[in-house]
Amino acid sequence: MVRIFKKNIGFFIWAVGGYGELFRKYPYPIAAEGEGCHAFALGGNVAQGSRLANQSFMWDIITTEFRRHPIKRVADLGSGNAGALISLCKVFPEATGIGIDVSAKAIDDAQRNILRHGLQDRIRLYNQNVLQAVEDPVLQQRFAQADTLMTFIMMHDLFNIEDPIWVLKKLRSTFPNVREFLIADTFISEEQSLSDESPIFVYGFEYVHSLMKIKLFKKSDYENYFAAAGFNIMATHYLNVPNTYLFVLQ
Repeated sequence: MVRIFKKNIGFFIWAVGGYGELFRKYPYPIAAEGEGCHAFALGGNVAQGSRLANQSFMWDIITTEFRRHPIKRVADLGSGNAGALISLCKVFPEATGIGIDVSAKAIDDAQRNILRHGLQDRIRLYNQNVLQAVEDPVLQQRFAQADTLMTFIMMHDLFNIEDPIWVLKKLRSTFPNVREFLIADTFISEEQSLSDESPIFVYGFEYVHSLMKIKLFKKSDYENYFAAAGFNIMATHYLNVPNTYLFVLQ
């Protein structure tokens, strides 16, 4: 039981630490107005929980994919506490990274993590919305140097802001020298109905996004969007979390 709890603690921190206040407040009017729900999410805890879940269930698969093509400069959209960038810089001693995250608390935590690992000269962070950052002329010059782009469990947020095909085409034009795009996300369950056997993560993920009025998509939707935006899917990996996959695109 202790082993199972340790393996799943990232999901616990993500749900209870990140969205516990939202669960407690809802359905009071202040939290029921869609965008107002975001005020009750604790970005630092969401980032920490996401990274721990990533490490427990996904990271071995992701690292194996990175090793196929050595990287020099990687961009992480929705970089959270910089855990992924730090891990990659340790695996690839010559690599540098750039991270973008909308949460100021996540960026503060990330800066401390980077200092603790002595990587302040190799990782730069920006506290911005991704779709604003890709329009920033100064950042565009830095983005043009990236050879690899990754984003984990965040693309559905961007797809709720702008048309998905526009988003993907914008990423391609903003990162012209990226050889591989690694995009991981969790899709809406295609079960006819959830049951007692459905993993608790499915309930939590779909419930949170329903409260926040964030649309989730099907896996097939992503495949269609990638094709329409001109990407080729080189590989697809199940990431050991229900409805969660990594796409490797070129």
